[in-house]
Order: sequence, then C-alpha cells, then structure tokens
Amino acid sequence: MKHNLFSLLLIVENLKILTFDERKKMKNKLLIAFAFISFSSYAQTGYYQEPISGTSNPGGLNKDSEDIFASNIAPGWAVIIGSNNTGTWSTSQAVPFAFKLNDEVVNSYLVHGNGVVTFTPGASGAIAATGTSIPDASIPDKSICLWGLKPSGPNDNILSKTFGTAPNRQHWISFNSCTEANNSTGFTYMSIVLEETTNKIYFVDQRVSTANVTKIVAGIQLDSSLAFKLNNANTYACKAPNSQEYEDNFHYTFSPGSLPAKNATLVSVDNAKYELLSNAPYEITYSIGNNGSETINEVQVSYSIDGGTAVTDVISGLSIASGAIAQVNSTTKWNPTVSQTYSIDVTIDSVNGTLDGTIADNSGNSSVLIVDAFVQRNVLHEVFTSSTCGPCKPGNENLNSIIVGKDHHTSVKYQMSWPGDGDPYYFAELAARRTYYGVNTIPQMQVDGIAWEGNAGSYTAGAFKEQTEVPSFMEITGSAKNEWKGKISCDITIDPKADYTSTNMKVYAMIIEKETAWNKKTNGETKFENVVKKIMPSNAGDNLAPLTKGNPVNKSYSFTFKGYYTLPPNAKSPVNLNIASTVENFANLAIVVFVQDNVTKEVFQSAMFDMANSNTADISTEMNVFPNPAANQMLVQVKALSNTNSSVELINMMGQVVASGSTQNGEYTFDVSNVSNGVYTVKILGNSKQAIQKIVVKH
Repeated sequence: MKHNLFSLLLIVENLKILTFDERKKMKNKLLIAFAFISFSSYAQTGYYQEPISGTSNPGGLNKDSEDIFASNIAPGWAVIIGSNNTGTWSTSQAVPFAFKLNDEVVNSYLVHGNGVVTFTPGASGAIAATGTSIPDASIPDKSICLWGLKPSGPNDNILSKTFGTAPNRQHWISFNSCTEANNSTGFTYMSIVLEETTNKIYFVDQRVSTANVTKIVAGIQLDSSLAFKLNNANTYACKAPNSQEYEDNFHYTFSPGSLPAKNATLVSVDNAKYELLSNAPYEITYSIGNNGSETINEVQVSYSIDGGTAVTDVISGLSIASGAIAQVNSTTKWNPTVSQTYSIDVTIDSVNGTLDGTIADNSGNSSVLIVDAFVQRNVLHEVFTSSTCGPCKPGNENLNSIIVGKDHHTSVKYQMSWPGDGDPYYFAELAARRTYYGVNTIPQMQVDGIAWEGNAGSYTAGAFKEQTEVPSFMEITGSAKNEWKGKISCDITIDPKADYTSTNMKVYAMIIEKETAWNKKTNGETKFENVVKKIMPSNAGDNLAPLTKGNPVNKSYSFTFKGYYTLPPNAKSPVNLNIASTVENFANLAIVVFVQDNVTKEVFQSAMFDMANSNTADISTEMNVFPNPAANQMLVQVKALSNTNSSVELINMMGQVVASGSTQNGEYTFDVSNVSNGVYTVKILGNSKQAIQKIVVKH
C-alpha cells in the first residue's frame, strides 16, 4: 500500500509538466486510482462536518417549491408520515441507490414522528417529543436526527423524493411544516439528504416561521456512545427565512472519514452573466473555499473558454482560513472578440504546492453572454394586496423598506376583492391580473413576472439587488400627460438593444395613484402607495410584434376618467370606470409601463412616468440645482418664477413628498442632511408653470 501511495504522489508531481488536456486525462485516471486505493483499502468510518456552510440546496438538484401540503403533494414526493401523526414509527422505506452509513451498506430506513431517521431494521420503542443532546440511549444505532420536529398539524408531513441521475442522485427526507416545542404555534421546514457515490449527509435548513426559535437536536448518532453533532452543538436553532424559495436555504455537509489538511473547494465561478464587449479583457473571477484544516496560501488554477486551451495561474499571497471563502481573480485576463455566449470552466489544480486532499469538488463552470449593449433594468414589483388583509400591511412595509430611496424599480399595487368584503378600490380589470398569475392568496408579489414570487414580507434586499443586476436589452422612454377633463395619456418609445423574436409580447400601461388614503379599512394601513386605477389599453394589454435591434417602436395610450369621484363601500360593489372613478388626486397620478411575454410571463423592462399638466407650461430646462449630487444643502433656482412665490417639493422614488416649501425670488434651499441616499425629483409649480428635475442625494 505504501508503494501504491508513493507511485500516486509521483504521478501528481508529473502533472505539473503536462499540458492541460494531458493533465485532464491523467486527472481522470488519478481519480479512479485514488478512489480504488481509498475505498478498497481504507474504511471511511466516522464523519466530519465540512467547515464551510452552504447556501441554497446542496448540488442544486432540488428546485421544488417548499410549500408541500397534505392536500397538495407535489409530483415525485411520497408521504412517509402524514399529518397529525407524531410519536410513531413509519413503515420501512427503501434507499433508492447504493449508500453507505459509516462505511456500511444500508438499504432501508425508518422514520419516527418525533424527528429521527434510523437505518437499524425493525427499530421500535418510544422517542421523546424533545431531546437535550446526542448520543442518547433512546435513539437507535445508525440514526440521523432532527429530533424535536413532528408533523402535528393538518398540513404537516414527512416526505421523500429522489433527485438527479445516477451516479449523482440525492434522496431527500423532508420535514415539512413541522412543529417543535419552542415553536408550537409556528412551523419549520428541514430536510436530511443522502447523496449517492460521495456518501455525504446533508442537513438543510429551509424555512421557519420565526428565526432562532425552533431548536432541535441535530446530528448523526452511530451508537449510544458516539455521535457527530451539527455545528458541534447540543441544539440547532433554525434560521432560514419564511420563504418558499430554495435559494435562501442553508445547508451543512457531513462527509465520511476525517477532516483533510488540504481541501480547497471551488464554491462558484463569479463572472457576471452579461458583459459588454467594449469592456474586454476580463479577469476570470471565482470563489475558493477552505474545507480543510490547513490555511490556504497558494493555489494553482486553470480556466478554459468553450473547452479551448487552458490558461493556468499560480495565485499566491492568499490566507484562506479553515471554513473561510475568498474571491480570487485570474492573473491572466480573457479577451473575447465576438458578441456571443461563452462557457467558462475553472479547475483548482493544486493547493499550497501539492495535490488537494479531496479533488471531487475542485471544478466548476458558468456561462457569460458578451453583448454590444444593454441598459439598466427597472425591476417591476406587482403586489396583490388589500386594506382588509392583515398580513398585507407588514408585506407592504417590508417592500417599502427595501426600495425606499433606491432607483431602478417600479411598483404597482392591485387592491383585491378579498379577504372579507375586500378593498374599495378593487375594480373588474384587476381580476384578470390575478387570474393570469394564478393568485389565490394574498399578500402575493410577482417580481419581473417570474424572477421572484411570494409573500412581499419575505422579499429581501439581496433578492432586489440581484434582480437589478440582471441587464435588460430594452429601453422604455416617454412622457405622460394629465390633459383636460380627466384625460390621461402617454407616449412611449420601446427601443430594443437586441432582437426579440417572441410573438407573445404585450405592452401594459398602468395608471397609478402614488398615494391614497380613503380606501382605509381593517388592516391598520392608513395610506396606500402606487394603487392601480386603470390598465391601458385594457387588462389584455397591447400586442407587440417581434422587435429588431436598433428599430424603436412608438406607442400611445389614453383613458378618460368620467363622472365624479366615488368611494364604493367595498369590493362587492366595485367602481364602474365608464361612469365614475376612485382617483383622489389627479395631480398625484403616474403611469407605469412594462413589456411582458404573455406566455412565459417574463417582464423585459419597465418604466414610470410622472404626469405633466397640459395647461401648465413646462420650464424644466430653466431650473438649476446645485450641487447635484448633494450631501447637506441644495439650492434650487428658476429665474422664470422670480416674480412669484411658487410651491417646491422634494419627492422620492415612491412618489412621497419628503420636503416642501415656497420659493422666494425664484429660489429655495433644501436641507438634505437627514435625507436618505437616493434619486429624488424636485418639482416647482407656480404661475401656470412647472419645472421638474431629477437630483441625487449622496452623503
């Protein structure tokens, strides 16, 4: 055996002088040889928790929604223990692939309703509803514990499903909507995952109603005297956000054997998904994690583009401690010359001058689209809400806290006809949007159609930022007018920066009122923002033909609100827009325009346009604002209004007036020292003239 290992090390040293393709072939042979030596000659007994905690789901195989209920089992999931069934053992469940627990082949398992999975056949006996630590004499040998989770409610389940294809499958044992003594009125979603070939065991923290309340005994118990605890602690406090999205999960990895000294892992290839050709050449950027015990000071990394000749860099001067992750840039830049999609493959060749202790996780890839041009995306938030919906209030407040003071977004609120009698500002056209997205509970929010969906209260600043960084290849410009006698109109230009071949595209123009108050009902909200008052040209949108790069398309829409303001008693008697309106203040309207694929539901771009009154002269070009950006004080000057006192307002991106006053001799000074960073609008109105200008506050 010593001779075999010595020969293996000689092969490793010789890898350094081979070409990339030769190294790749040799590495495959080396993997086989290493696996043979490791698994045929050494028993991988015991477990160690990899120092790096992962985000999302391990391996990215499970992308299912996490809302799986007894009445709506998603395809492929099987019920192990159903609702209202704690304190009992399940029937025997098959492991769907070859799997070793502590280097022993196991073929089946049992699940206990109090959160224990055991590979001891015929296990029986009581297990307490809660525990204090493992090992524990009541837990059978060869068990994996989420001790304390139990399906005690009508929508609670313990389920299983296998993902992936051989030889890289994962078997999930999921505790869905389960309760625990410290969170008896809430719910927790966690899973145990068995992985084919690697024999790794994952603990996945998926969702919890209140973070850091649920505390379970989690880990692997091999017998009554030996256990490996999650985070080496007696209990684990669940912390994943209350969201059905898998991207915000946390996972922890237990690998067979003992912690290696050298174990670099390629966590991700981090180049942007889109890049401008004019910005070439680019560094290749990737994140390296240290899953070993020895600090990583140097790595040799190779990258190739579309399977071509590899570029190898030796990157020194690092100091990546055990459990840490560092972003690293290639020293040799990549210089593409053509706009197209490229595949980037990255491999860690060596760590601190020698072969990595575990090479199975040393490679990764991503793709990048090199383009001639793109534009900043304005993220569209479509919120289904109601003044009679209690959870809608914190949902709206959470969204506002994320986007207030920021640019690159638009928002529309669809006031719904339930719960109870619904919102007075509901009208018939809104039902079409509700049906389009299949919304049957509120609060519900769609972000750019399909980019994110769920309770607005679960939305995060990270999710918003991530979507703003997705470029758009479409620019929407234009203007909106509040014309005579309730006529609202807009003229827009859609300018494609790339070809759009879809025949299913639609244009929607939503007339919104930036703030309302008279629809107040029972949920505690006293003001409502960006409330939709009309969909132009109708709830079906306007058909948009395929677009060709460089050929702008012009569109015009208008609607006239008839009659007088009316406040319906509730949504059961919605306003008839042919004879009345629910517009509280026509001076506070705006139009949100977006382009959407009617089949895929993807929103390509959005924009918001404030109203200009047709009987008011626009003298915006005569306004001077300085400094811009401003940090403390900002002087506004409009010489054309020097002979009259005019109203002046500072308005945020939500349409809220954050400061106001009156000009003297055509001037006004705003104190913005306590105003949040962001983009604002300065608006001056007086003597049948108005001036509007965007400004930036930056401290």
